[in-house]
Amino acid sequence: MSTTTISTSSTTDEVLAVATALTPMLRERSAATNKARRVPDETIRELKVSGLFKLLQPVRYGGVEADVETFSRAVMQLARGCGSAGWVFSVLSIHQWMMGMYPDEAQNDVWGKNPDALVASAFRPSGKVTPEKGGLRLSGSWGFASGCENSEWIIVGAVTGMTGTPPHPVVKLILVPMAEGKIDDNWHVFGLRGTGSKTVIFDNVFVPEHRLLDFIEARDANTPGRAVNTGPLYRLPAFANFPICLSSPAVGIAWGAYERYVEYLDDRTSISRSKVADFPAVQTRVAEASAMIDSAELLLRRDCREMMDVAIAGKEIPLAMRARFRRDQCYAPILASQAIEKLLRASGGQGLFDDFEIQQCYRDAYATASHIGTNWDAGSTLFGQIALGGGMPKGFNWI
Repeated sequence: MSTTTISTSSTTDEVLAVATALTPMLRERSAATNKARRVPDETIRELKVSGLFKLLQPVRYGGVEADVETFSRAVMQLARGCGSAGWVFSVLSIHQWMMGMYPDEAQNDVWGKNPDALVASAFRPSGKVTPEKGGLRLSGSWGFASGCENSEWIIVGAVTGMTGTPPHPVVKLILVPMAEGKIDDNWHVFGLRGTGSKTVIFDNVFVPEHRLLDFIEARDANTPGRAVNTGPLYRLPAFANFPICLSSPAVGIAWGAYERYVEYLDDRTSISRSKVADFPAVQTRVAEASAMIDSAELLLRRDCREMMDVAIAGKEIPLAMRARFRRDQCYAPILASQAIEKLLRASGGQGLFDDFEIQQCYRDAYATASHIGTNWDAGSTLFGQIALGGGMPKGFNWI
């Protein structure tokens, strides 16, 4: 399949046109993707050819450095076709942005010989590190590494020591070649089955110092990569922005379910041969679901615009705004899941079959809300604490 390749001069509409051209292919492969429990190589290849993986990659390494809203909308479009493919595209793309935070030597390790190289992640601090001259030795296992089989590199989290009074952990985001590890094929799940979010294992792997990124520096947008990547994207705090890659697929999946439901109703009749689309109750479900999905999308798009506006102005994103971003990033998947559930319940007995596409959409959207980055209990209490004057939570936090 051929499609136009995006570039630094591409408008948002042109980017979305490229994503839209790929969506039917993703839908056609969706069942096979879920059965394989990973995104097919041909899908990754076509996404690379399209240039969409370059959206958040530094211009210095062949990227586009598009704004976050354009990226989010492209994710939503792709996820309409296949939730798993949309999720993997989104997560791997956000790492192209995060790589721009690393020292330039690490960026060159990834893209110097292969500007199309992709990076997976498993941020939860785990494993064991042993300091060594010029770097450290790394051993352990890291789960939920979406797209790890589609990637040349992976970023894993690990505690490298303690600091401060009272002591708190020093967390590093460690860049490692996938070729130096192995994959435990343990991804047998309810939703997002095709993401291949398996466990990656490393045993006594040496990692040079320049492939370490300090968690606090990334959180506070005070990273080594800013010295060479000076655009507004790299002035964004990592974990106020990162969850947009988790919530955007949920909205796209919900739009995909909505479109499938409208298709499903096209020739659907009741026992009395009445057209189901003429039932007021069904029309109400369509209205409710579309309003909920619209609301979720608009929340994210507003936040993306505000985030970029602050970065372009060279200002720091206020704590209250960061907390609202996290609230919205956690609430959008809930709205998406609830909207799809309304459509699924209005699908009758047909919705019970595993191969019913709207059921798959529901499972995928439900799964997006299970990630810690979109967990409503965590996001809502964080927002509430800050809104009610409690300030930033003490200790290790992802905002």
